[in-house]
Amino acid sequence: MKFSFVNIALLASIIFCQQLSAQDVSINILGQPNKLIKNQEGYIAVKLLNESFGGLSAPANKLRPTISVPEYLDIVDVKNDDNTPLTGLSIVSKNLHSVKLLYNIDLAAGQAKTFHVIVKGTILAPVSSTITASLSFNGPQTVGNHPDNDNSTTGMEVIEEPQPVTLTDFRVQKEEASALLEWETTEETNSDRFEVQKSADGKKWETFQIVTAQGESKSLISYSAVDKAPFAGENFYRLHMIDKDGTSAYSRIRKLHFDTSASVALYPNPVSDLLSIDMADWSKASEISVSNTAGNSVYKSQGNLDKNINVKGWPAGIYIVHITSTGGAINSYKIIVAK
Repeated sequence: MKFSFVNIALLASIIFCQQLSAQDVSINILGQPNKLIKNQEGYIAVKLLNESFGGLSAPANKLRPTISVPEYLDIVDVKNDDNTPLTGLSIVSKNLHSVKLLYNIDLAAGQAKTFHVIVKGTILAPVSSTITASLSFNGPQTVGNHPDNDNSTTGMEVIEEPQPVTLTDFRVQKEEASALLEWETTEETNSDRFEVQKSADGKKWETFQIVTAQGESKSLISYSAVDKAPFAGENFYRLHMIDKDGTSAYSRIRKLHFDTSASVALYPNPVSDLLSIDMADWSKASEISVSNTAGNSVYKSQGNLDKNINVKGWPAGIYIVHITSTGGAINSYKIIVAK
């Protein structure tokens, strides 16, 4: 059969158009702790990424990720990667060892959605069995989908060894251009140190500070660390808790977002009567509030945001100014009221 130049050009055009209309979404299990203490909770971090060629969005209610775990793990819940209630995804079905989800909104080209499947170790399993994340579609597959990207696996052990510490709280918050990390333990046995780690993508981690542990304790101990150079955009934080014999465990992940374009200045500081607030873009702020170190509110904006706050009647001391953005993010700034 002979092909004319026109036939070949037409065929090439069809193939090229198919490529442009191709839309491929991958599913991947991200790096995470590979050991879990029996009867304690951990997480499986899963990421959906639209890798489409040609800039096509994956339509809403099309993507159906399913996560399956072996019998020694129970699925407890599914949450956003910052531990807030799940958004963008709904649970279609769930039992102890499998959960099927549906992505409810468009996933634009290059956009990703990361979520955590919270699991609990119920049976000792010293050898890893397979945890699987797979992607199916509500209806036919999209043109150009690559099946090789529709599955991801990992393993996790459930062990009897105790953690070096009993971590009761781990929180992060903004302090002007820095991130303040605070945590508390109620019991420590042979604990050595905390390696405070951060990541820009939740996969590659770096230790930016090491905090020496108490070692032996059965009382409440408080710790803190400061990240003075957070990444622009998303910042993921976790604690690597290490025992003196090398046993270790990881905390849950916490997340902060730093928007370098939203610069804020508060002055004078210390202040005695009138505090002035300068902001690069006031349209990005929805609320301003102030609390004392005990957490009690002493000021909250009403209606239009005030660029000046009268602190003359406030007792001397340290106060925290909270500026809430229109997107819901809260930036906190420390001021000192002097008399």
